[in-house]
Amino acid sequence: MLFGGLFVNTGNSTVWLRWIQWISPIKYGYSAMMRNQFKGYVVDGVPVGDEYLSEVQLGSFSIGIDIIFVLGFSLIAWAFSYVVLAHLTRKRRGDSVKSTTKRCQAELLGPPDARFNKIAEKPSHPASSTATEESQKPMLNLSLE
Repeated sequence: MLFGGLFVNTGNSTVWLRWIQWISPIKYGYSAMMRNQFKGYVVDGVPVGDEYLSEVQLGSFSIGIDIIFVLGFSLIAWAFSYVVLAHLTRKRRGDSVKSTTKRCQAELLGPPDARFNKIAEKPSHPASSTATEESQKPMLNLSLE
């Protein structure tokens, strides 16, 4: 907040600390808000707003560019936190990405159904095997009865 322009104008800070303003997302949000509120502000025919904006030395970016910078900083912070949290949770569990994916698939799909194993079982020699009532029933009844 100190280098965003709220407490100290960016032009009044020391020369060797002015670079910090460019990596402060607060500066861009504050700058967009100040331009939105004071640009073209007139009191009794005197353009007070534009004069005040030149005094606080907010920079030459427009409101749209300032908002894009704020969204960019937010996106970078979100992506960085996602990567760090994903790394920490995998490290804590001791899992790799591949084993985590396989474990999730096993939990979601569950064990294979026994009904489907019967389809795969075929007798080795069809003439020697006897058909039971269960094997003669159709597996799927698609009739509209």
